[in-house]
Amino acid sequence: MYTFEFLEYNDFIKEIMSEKDTLENVIDTGLNGKPSKEEKKYLNSVEDWAKYAFEKDEIYFITINQNNKPFASIRFTDMHITIDFLEEYGNELVTTLTSVYHKFDILQYLRNNYKTFYINNDLFLGEIISYGFIDGTKKAVTNIVFGANDFATIALTEFYPELQDWKTAEQNIKVNTSNNFIRSPKHYKDFEYLLDYQNNIKPGYFDLPFISDSNLSELDSSKILKNKDKFRLPPDWNKN
Repeated sequence: MYTFEFLEYNDFIKEIMSEKDTLENVIDTGLNGKPSKEEKKYLNSVEDWAKYAFEKDEIYFITINQNNKPFASIRFTDMHITIDFLEEYGNELVTTLTSVYHKFDILQYLRNNYKTFYINNDLFLGEIISYGFIDGTKKAVTNIVFGANDFATIALTEFYPELQDWKTAEQNIKVNTSNNFIRSPKHYKDFEYLLDYQNNIKPGYFDLPFISDSNLSELDSSKILKNKDKFRLPPDWNKN
């Protein structure tokens, strides 16, 4: 069973913020520090603000709990809906998977400053980020960015905290993104269907070899992205 709190998860301090801090961040980041007279009427509580913000397409936050533990953090903005799936790791609350749903064609907007909304105002799964730790010595991140015209850019990154070093490799591929579309939420709490990532994310995307299996740390500097070389993925990685 899910329960909702209209509070922000802060990835920097790895904690759920208070109502006061959440509202202050809404004002600072979403309203440029200058809420209008109308907006101030709804900034007395985080849930009142969420109801208003949903209708006006303004920024608001939700922490969703499952079995009394934080399960996901949602950031709703006028451009996208970002979902961070949370787990306890040691004494911290960390993000293990992020899904970003775009409200319109972001790439076209960046090129032409024009918003092209999808059919039926559907959302488009535009990005997946997977995080993990391997043997306590490196942090692995897999980032897949999708375009609505059937392409994806896959970036594999390994961070080595003890060495204060990192390596990244990247590849562009063709991929069927027709399953990346999903309906928009109907009200300010209508997000449970987006939490079912195993059904919302095409099964083939999970076949991507995780960065921990990549031998990326063994590649010499001439084969790393900063020197414009690409890390090759198996041609049938997206066979499903």
